[in-house]
Amino acid sequence: MIFGLFQRIHLIKKVGLGILRMEELMLGSNLPSPIYQKEGMFTVIFKRPVAAVVEESMEKTSEKILRLIEKNNAITILELAKMIGLTTRAIEKQIYKLQNENILERIGSDKSGNWRILP
Repeated sequence: MIFGLFQRIHLIKKVGLGILRMEELMLGSNLPSPIYQKEGMFTVIFKRPVAAVVEESMEKTSEKILRLIEKNNAITILELAKMIGLTTRAIEKQIYKLQNENILERIGSDKSGNWRILP
């Protein structure tokens, strides 16, 4: 009766398709398949991607930042965030890392300054 009610008010389409759709989406995103446990309650466990993959993507982000700064040394953090597709906070963290590693420095003020890639 509850299923019929939910179906009539368009809260659900069909029973049993959610797990199949979830698995297809995870496979399409190159994520590990979830683990299903039926002990007591039905539980779905999602695995995180391997840490090396996250580290690798961070390296790519810093390389993108440097490449964009080479093209335009007056580029702003907001412009970098929009072009790379990350938040401004994520860009700030990467820039902070690059500055601490003596790869990048800021010359001048936040508004009128520019970036310099160190040799």
